[in-house]
Amino acid sequence: MKTSFIDIKKIHIKENRQRKDLTNIDILADSMFRLGQLAPIIVGDFVDVPGEWTLIAGERRLTAAKKLKWSKIAATFRDNLTPQDIHQIELEENIKREQLTWTDQALAIVQFSDRAFADSTEWTLSKTADSLGLPQGSISRWITVGRALLENPGDEKLLACSNLNAAWNLESKRRERLIEVEVENLVYIPKANIILNSSQENDQEDTAPIESIPTKPIDAITCTDFISWANSYKGRPFSFLHCDFPYGINHQKSDLGGSARHGAYEDSPDVYWALCETLRNNLDRILFPQAHIMFWFSMSYYTETMEFFQNNTELTVQPFPLIWTKSDNAGICPDAQRQPRRVYETALILSRGNRKTVNMVSNAYSAPSTKANHISEKPVPMLKHFFRLFIDEHTSVLDPTAGSGNALIAALDFSPKTIKGLELNPEYAEAANRRLNTEWVKKVVSQKGITHGTE
Repeated sequence: MKTSFIDIKKIHIKENRQRKDLTNIDILADSMFRLGQLAPIIVGDFVDVPGEWTLIAGERRLTAAKKLKWSKIAATFRDNLTPQDIHQIELEENIKREQLTWTDQALAIVQFSDRAFADSTEWTLSKTADSLGLPQGSISRWITVGRALLENPGDEKLLACSNLNAAWNLESKRRERLIEVEVENLVYIPKANIILNSSQENDQEDTAPIESIPTKPIDAITCTDFISWANSYKGRPFSFLHCDFPYGINHQKSDLGGSARHGAYEDSPDVYWALCETLRNNLDRILFPQAHIMFWFSMSYYTETMEFFQNNTELTVQPFPLIWTKSDNAGICPDAQRQPRRVYETALILSRGNRKTVNMVSNAYSAPSTKANHISEKPVPMLKHFFRLFIDEHTSVLDPTAGSGNALIAALDFSPKTIKGLELNPEYAEAANRRLNTEWVKKVVSQKGITHGTE
């Protein structure tokens, strides 16, 4: 190899270069202006015109030199290189100098590996790692993520990942979720991919495809009580339950939360534990073997609730709860002279099987309280935040005490496979169905690009 200065105008850059983004050119140009060119670029013969060159490595340095209006640049010459040799030199220099984004690096590694496997039947992933100077333990991750980028170039979630590990974790969870779906479908014959359920008595596989914008309310929320429903349900199980049972704190006997004005409901300890027992006794009936439960509870029963599910079910109970802090400082103060105001509520994460979460989010979220539609209404923004943990397009959602319907409205944001709600109070059920249908129409209109009021 020899190094000399060559005319910048005679250097050609291939269209399919690995590098897509040339970062920090101004900084590099300043360094080259003050200190000179510390490392030569690498070039090879340009086959179309004798005496001209093809850039192999050093595009940032070449770009900085052009910015400085240099006429020549130091270059090292490599002769008789195969396309695979050129690709390897370019890739290794970019990796070692940390000039490629992780997405560009993943795509380049896949391209290098595919070429190597095509050229040799004895090629292995270990040889790919050795050739590029990468740890063998990471090469399969690079290739898995690279292939995902090739298959779905506009994947916003994947492109939003900050590094390889984040992208690998996302793809791993996706693959596991698809396996779970396949297992579910081996046992339960899948119907059409849908968003909302239609209401039928006795809930016999009560699903129906939505082909167009509905013109009347869709009764995704059935007016019934959870205990009788769960004991007779014969339909397809669910993979996510949002449980907001009455807390068992006799809320209906106190007006500290405005129950007289907003409509009280039975909130005795007997009701709470009866609902918990119904859930425990019907896990096989209403939940898939791989599932999550988001379970709201009162801190008055923290230990008892933890022990109930840990000792009486196969569910895994995470001891650190999800916390909703009420940014409007609303909350009950049982004893103003001795206790602070209680301005947060808590929910346990219960897992069945080894179901993984969809995304990582913080376990606390601040949002104002509201009683616009129900006395124990949970705000939609808070629910959306926590639902990022559990819901994706493969998830079937059940809310056994739907109340305001906010949980199902929040779930729509993630395009779940199905949603279903139960509500004992007929007025709440009707109102929640109206709100849910309104939000569903907005979602369909938004997705289809349809303007309100058009024929």
